[in-house]
Amino acid sequence: MAAPANFVDDKSRLAKTDAQLLQSIADGIEAKGMPAFGASLSLAQRRAGLAYLRATFGEKPGNAGPK
Repeated sequence: MAAPANFVDDKSRLAKTDAQLLQSIADGIEAKGMPAFGASLSLAQRRAGLAYLRATFGEKPGNAGPK
């Protein structure tokens, strides 16, 4: 099984749009060993999880300013 996503060292993982990431959460990523959560989490729960990831590990695409 593949290692879980590393959002600390690889900020590019959050470079996708919200729609793309929500789809990945719903459908899973079989090649990476990530299960699908579409049947077990509501859309609101998936959005909340994505909001947490963005707030904790990175900004929305296009919103990153100079550091």
